Amino acid sequence: SGQLMCYQNRPTSRVTDRNAARNCLQGPTNSGPGLRVDARAAPRHVGGPISSAESDGPARGPGVEQLVVTGIVMQFDNVAMRYGDGPEILHDVSFSIPAGSFRFIAGPSGAGKSTLLRLMSLAAPPSRGTVSLFGRDIASTHRRSLPELRRRIGVVFQDFRLIDHLSSIDNVALPLRIAGMRDAETMDHVEELLRWVGLEDEQMHCRPSQLSGGEQQRVAIARAVISQPRLLLADEPTGNVDDRIGWRLLRLFEELNKLGTTIVIATHSEAMLRRFPHPVLHLQDGQLVNPPTHREGGEGDG
Repeated sequence: SGQLMCYQNRPTSRVTDRNAARNCLQGPTNSGPGLRVDARAAPRHVGGPISSAESDGPARGPGVEQLVVTGIVMQFDNVAMRYGDGPEILHDVSFSIPAGSFRFIAGPSGAGKSTLLRLMSLAAPPSRGTVSLFGRDIASTHRRSLPELRRRIGVVFQDFRLIDHLSSIDNVALPLRIAGMRDAETMDHVEELLRWVGLEDEQMHCRPSQLSGGEQQRVAIARAVISQPRLLLADEPTGNVDDRIGWRLLRLFEELNKLGTTIVIATHSEAMLRRFPHPVLHLQDGQLVNPPTHREGGEGDG
């Protein structure tokens, strides 16, 4: 195969346009056969030094919260959403997401999946109803507390939203730099995480335009989990890759779930739902048409 021609940049310590970087991360408001993902081989810690006293569970360091695998991460009660004076996109949606669970949001195009993910990521408030996140009613939460809640959420966008002029390493390190962490504290963990999602050393120094769709998606996943979010949302994460790469990406999400991260993936792929038997929230015409279903072989949580 051809040799990768990627620039070997050294990580920069500053982001030249922090507002643009935040917009890219938050949105509006090795694809080769050798890829293997294994929770036992996952990076033990990202975002802080590793302590010799840590257990085999999810690691903890300065400013990083231990992943919680009990309780309810998110709850919707009779939630509706409309844009401006238009019709409601979502109507009376009610459900809860247990901590440490894996959920699909399924439905045809236009059913309201992306709008529901916007509400779940706190990118927009509901028109009516109650949204609770980590036990807190969002409507009664002070605006100054919302950024701290958003930092507990990782988002993987369908169109990746990587910054074109930054390498894979710098794209993944971006959330930590915005949070004020120094490169000396983060770069080893960034490289370790990129290796875990299946990128080779050469690809770490490539810009997005030099990577395949599957490789860009892995960079986007690494960026979403570098800060150890308690909740990871993904909007059609396999929509821009072929089935072979898509199944590998889904196995990667499953391994992240085994480490304690709550996973919610929006998809319209029936093949994905058949292959990965996790509970499904099914949307149709903006309504939840059935309670969470457990397909054969799926989880046993609520």
